[in-house]
Amino acid sequence: MSREANATNRVAEKGDFKPMVDDETKNLEINLEEIELPVPPDGGWSWLVLLGSFICMFCVDGLSFSFGVLLSDLQTSFECTTTKISLASSLIVGFTLISGPIVSAVSNIFSFRSLVLVGSVISFCSVLACAFVNDVNVFIVLFGFVTVIK
Repeated sequence: MSREANATNRVAEKGDFKPMVDDETKNLEINLEEIELPVPPDGGWSWLVLLGSFICMFCVDGLSFSFGVLLSDLQTSFECTTTKISLASSLIVGFTLISGPIVSAVSNIFSFRSLVLVGSVISFCSVLACAFVNDVNVFIVLFGFVTVIK
């Protein structure tokens, strides 16, 4: 290929490319006081609501979907069959899905904030109580029914 310079087929040489900078862009100064940032409609609380929702879903869904990891230890400590201890896992998933219409009806009466606060405290106390339970039936009630209240 020859190094002829024509309009359609030209070989680039060192130093050909130079950034295009105007005099206006060289002297561009940004004054941060003049830039107006939009104000969030909720006052900035949406990130905290997102964080709280993530923590609730992480705890409750994490417990229900990772129950298989705990299954053999729970079976050993309660000395019961796999079927009986896995009932707690089935109940927590089932009642989480069934409680949707009930919670929706209750949310028309009370505020979402109060429902989430009360439900989170009840769920936390239920999971904490599950750590100290010695009877498998009490564990099933606490883990399968009471933890779902959220």
